[in-house]
Amino acid sequence: MKLFIVFLLAISASHLKAQTTKDTTEAPHHVVVYMRNGDEFKGVIISQDSKTVVLQTENGTLNLNARNVSTIETDFTNGKFSFSNPNASGYFFSSTAIPLKKNTGYYQNLLLFGNLVNYGVTDNISIGGGLEFLSSLLGHPIWFFTPKVGFQVGKNLHAGAGLFMVGFEGQTVSLGYGVGTWGNKESNMTLGIGYGFAGSQMSHTPAIMIGGLHRVSKGIALLSDNYIIPTDGNTLMFGIEGIRILSRKNSFDVGVLLFPSDGLTYGIPFVGFQKAF
Repeated sequence: MKLFIVFLLAISASHLKAQTTKDTTEAPHHVVVYMRNGDEFKGVIISQDSKTVVLQTENGTLNLNARNVSTIETDFTNGKFSFSNPNASGYFFSSTAIPLKKNTGYYQNLLLFGNLVNYGVTDNISIGGGLEFLSSLLGHPIWFFTPKVGFQVGKNLHAGAGLFMVGFEGQTVSLGYGVGTWGNKESNMTLGIGYGFAGSQMSHTPAIMIGGLHRVSKGIALLSDNYIIPTDGNTLMFGIEGIRILSRKNSFDVGVLLFPSDGLTYGIPFVGFQKAF
């Protein structure tokens, strides 16, 4: 567990520095303009009215139709990165409270065989699901259902809730959870609490998730998922620690699944891929 704490503290320290460091000179207000078709543009707003948003970007001036603009948010990197984190709604496996925008989504692959798609129905509600590849080939598919809601409740605070449901041969196991995320798309930390359901039975004690992401360069972000799951007479603790490799529409996660046992810590490679659309 010490390795999990050290990694999470490193993300926390980087996140706090990113949140508290201020430029002593007056800087332009950089924004990210999200369009209803999923496109996004970064720059400084020159003018704005009910018809047009005029944006100064690194590649010139853009005149955007205001009716096609979904939202305009502060670019907390102040133009440091030319594109946003393409998968701000999740870590290696768990979810943040930051919602998908309407009409946007992503395909996710976990450990080569898990396949999921999530889609923003509104700016606050997304729905998703998928299948596990090998079980599908064998004729007994393991399926997933992953609806989520998320809202911005403060300048650097989001709150959300969701359901992670797994089904196999007529049986289902579900996890209902609530999450709070402090920070922005490029640097954040999340605390989640969830209860498991199997048939009519519900877990008596909650599972806890602590995750974090901090972008250290245009193409690299530190990434951490950590879990505390009470079981009968024991507490299961494990974490996934590593990095996210970023591009404008894709991200590739490389990490190690760490779990302590009998005084030792064991590690298993973990990989994931997300493609935004």
